[in-house]
Amino acid sequence: MGIFSTCESLSEGFFKVFFRKRLGRLQPVEIAKQLVREMSLKKTISATTVYAPNFFVVRLNSKDWALFSGFVGSFIKELEGYLEEEAEERGYTLVGPVKVYIEDEEKLGKGEMIIHTHLEEQEVPENLPGEEWIFLCTSGPDEGSTFKLKGENAIIGRDGRNLIHLSDPSVARKHAQLTCTDHQYFITDLGNISGTFVNNERIEKIALKNGDKIMVGSSELEVRVK
Repeated sequence: MGIFSTCESLSEGFFKVFFRKRLGRLQPVEIAKQLVREMSLKKTISATTVYAPNFFVVRLNSKDWALFSGFVGSFIKELEGYLEEEAEERGYTLVGPVKVYIEDEEKLGKGEMIIHTHLEEQEVPENLPGEEWIFLCTSGPDEGSTFKLKGENAIIGRDGRNLIHLSDPSVARKHAQLTCTDHQYFITDLGNISGTFVNNERIEKIALKNGDKIMVGSSELEVRVK
C-alpha cells in the first residue's frame, strides 16, 4: 500500500506526543496510524450500521508540516485511499468520499498533532436557491471584496491559492470549506481554534441561505444568492 505498506499496529499513547518516539523525525506512517485510530474512536453505531467519519483535518507544527511540503498532494491522496480501505476492512460505512487536509499550526510544538474529524453528509434543504452565490466581505482587512461562485467548491482562508482568499491574519490558511450540492452551498469549519460562525453561532457544518453572515477571524462575509 505504498507509503503505508509497513504500517504497524496502532499506538495507544497520547497522540499529541506520538511523534517524539521517532527522535523528532516525523514519518508519514505515523499520521496514517493516528487517522485510523481517530476514525475508529469517532465511529457512530446505529441499529444496523457502523458509520465512520470521512472528513479529516490534521494540524502539525510548521517544521513537521514542512517535511511533507514537497509531496503533500500525493501524500493526501494515499492517505484518503488508505482510510477508505481501512473502513472497508473494518466494516465501517462512509457517508461520502474520504477527504484529508494537512495544515501547519504555529501554536503547536514540535512533534504535536491535532486531528479534527466528522461525517461530511448533510441533508439538502427544500426550496433550493439560485445558481449564483456571492460572498461579500463586509468587515475586516478585505472589506468590500466580492467572491462569486457558481457550483464550484471553495476554501475560505489566508492561503493565496484559495478561491476565497482573505488577508486577515486572524484567519487560518484554510479556515472553512464551501461545498455545493444541487445548487445548495454548505460551509464546514476546518478545525480551527478560533472556529467558524454563521449568524453568531459557532458551526461545524451547516447549509447556507441568502442573507447569512459568516464570521472567520475578524472578517465577515455576507451571503447573497441570485
